[in-house]
Amino acid sequence: MWLELCFAIISCIFLLYVPGLIGAASWSSRIDETVAFAPIISVTSYCFAGLVLSLVGVFASAATIIPFALAWCLAVYLVGRLIRRPVSPRDASLVGIVVVYVCIAILVSVFVYILPLDGPGSFVQTYDNVHQYGTARTFLISGDWSPFNSSLYSVPSGEASVLDVVNAFYPSGWHTVVAVLASLTGLSLSLCANAFNFVVLAVIFPIAAASFVACIFNRDREKVLLGAFVTPICAAFPWMLMESWPLFPNALSFSAGLGIVCAFVGMLADSGTAKDRIAYGIMFIIGIVACFFMQPNTVFSLGAMLVPFCIWRAWKLVALSNSCRKHRPLVASLLCGIAIVLIWLFAFNLPFMQPVVQYHWAPITTLPGSIKEVLLVGYPLLPVNIVLAALVFIGFVRSCRNAETVWMAISYLFCALLYIVSASMEPSFIKQLLTGFWYTDAYRVASVLAMAGLPLAVLGACDVRQFIVGLGCARNLDTRTDGITAVVLGRARAGISLLVVVLMCAVSFVPFIVLGDTVLQGPFGFIATSSESHNTMSDSAGYSLSESSFVKKAMAAVPEGETIINMPYDGSMFAYSIDDAPVVFRTMEGYGSKGEDPDSVLIREALCDISWRQDVRDAVESTHAGYVLILERDPDKADAYYTQHHREQWTGITSIADDTPGFEVVLKDGDMRLYRILV
Repeated sequence: MWLELCFAIISCIFLLYVPGLIGAASWSSRIDETVAFAPIISVTSYCFAGLVLSLVGVFASAATIIPFALAWCLAVYLVGRLIRRPVSPRDASLVGIVVVYVCIAILVSVFVYILPLDGPGSFVQTYDNVHQYGTARTFLISGDWSPFNSSLYSVPSGEASVLDVVNAFYPSGWHTVVAVLASLTGLSLSLCANAFNFVVLAVIFPIAAASFVACIFNRDREKVLLGAFVTPICAAFPWMLMESWPLFPNALSFSAGLGIVCAFVGMLADSGTAKDRIAYGIMFIIGIVACFFMQPNTVFSLGAMLVPFCIWRAWKLVALSNSCRKHRPLVASLLCGIAIVLIWLFAFNLPFMQPVVQYHWAPITTLPGSIKEVLLVGYPLLPVNIVLAALVFIGFVRSCRNAETVWMAISYLFCALLYIVSASMEPSFIKQLLTGFWYTDAYRVASVLAMAGLPLAVLGACDVRQFIVGLGCARNLDTRTDGITAVVLGRARAGISLLVVVLMCAVSFVPFIVLGDTVLQGPFGFIATSSESHNTMSDSAGYSLSESSFVKKAMAAVPEGETIINMPYDGSMFAYSIDDAPVVFRTMEGYGSKGEDPDSVLIREALCDISWRQDVRDAVESTHAGYVLILERDPDKADAYYTQHHREQWTGITSIADDTPGFEVVLKDGDMRLYRILV
């Protein structure tokens, strides 16, 4: 199984980078930017392919999606050649440093994501994953991969939906890639999901982060190299996104989004030709489209980070004008700020955005608590990271002292405000206006704050390194030292200073720190421990390995075309996505709502009476169900594992026993049963 995971990881890298590199090759002369943008183009191409194939009625699979994606990427390459002919000589100056980024990220990802897995196919059994895995499974079954037809009941077999689910848009970039990978390799869906998530953490994120740091600091090699050790040490992003709910689409979109910043900065850069700016502008537009497919709130995340940059650039561009008057840079900055506010308000009031911006999470901490988390980099509700907090503070002070970097400090303050509001405020208009684009979810906003803090942490690490070098110079040697010795000593000081910074960053990954009789858990130790507990497939899990094995046996006994009635909160809601079982109830909520089909209500509440109730028989017939699956008889476990579980809603199923009229035992193992419906 672990070899299969390795194979899936390699296959995923090819899927994400081969088409994308073809498309991005003609748009930038910098290899690091080209590689950073490759997965963005690839994901966009797969999503476009799924949309087009859905419109023309062609069954989507790896065999039909991949050729379309390759053709689309080739078209992108040719357009780029027309715009930027001839292409400048390739800049490979940062390739070696990018490799360092990837190597470090691989080590951290293995520790944080791979080792906590309970086998390569294990998964976190939370609300979001019911939808994430279920949507990918539906893509594979239905052959309809359109993001506008995203529904767990969009299947070709004629199954009736137990909920009044209307096909609607959902950002399906993550689900599409997982579906392509599963279709191509034939491996299990959960294993393919783990492979893709690992690629996001270990490849997409570090390469995009390297390109991000490079463009922010004008390709300063020292800062870019320090960024390799600094960017992975914030537990809130991307690592926490893979553990908390988890939020796979957001993790993908935020990680790739760092590469989109490069296109935006390049578009507004002082240097470069008009063709370069046009190329960066088009790449930025493609990146925004990619965010639309992956997770649209990334657009607002990048906006929150780059608002101060835009205002600063407006000031600088006008100030550099030969005919500029003293007041005009200020006017330009004010106009830019007003325009951004108006765009924000316009987006906030769009009708289709209302379900998002009006959604709210309860606060997770108090106002003083949220401020403390920001100051000590312990957000959201993570153990503090003193090293990162110190680096961010030092970088914040330094950025405020330089007109070229002060926007970074302002960006961090704004994102910190967003986090404090989302984490501590009760629902209000202000909270919805400022953080509604992220569902007012403090975990998502914490990731935005972490991204805004990356440049400051790099500046802080640079200052620490220079301070250490300065200490060496202060004890310097004698002015009579010959040139060769001076060079050797200079390099030694540089190497030692870099080593000290690296060791400082490495402390962040220590799982536990022992101080006398006190044992302190580090942020990454917390994530790894939490992830290990969430990924368990033991009998204590909602959907365990033994239950999965029983489901596989049950599917062998169920004729093709028939569905299986289930009680989803015994873990069987995951039987659909993980084991391709045609269960009727495959969502975590919606039961008892206005949108629920009346037949669904009858089945939930009165299936046990099928032997004498014709209305129940008719309801069962509408779902094409001939069997009943029960995996767990203990309602206390369902209550503890799933907060949405209400016992009284499922008595029609949970009351079925071996001697209930109208049912026949087909398979049994402990409390687990597969019943045939006889009536």
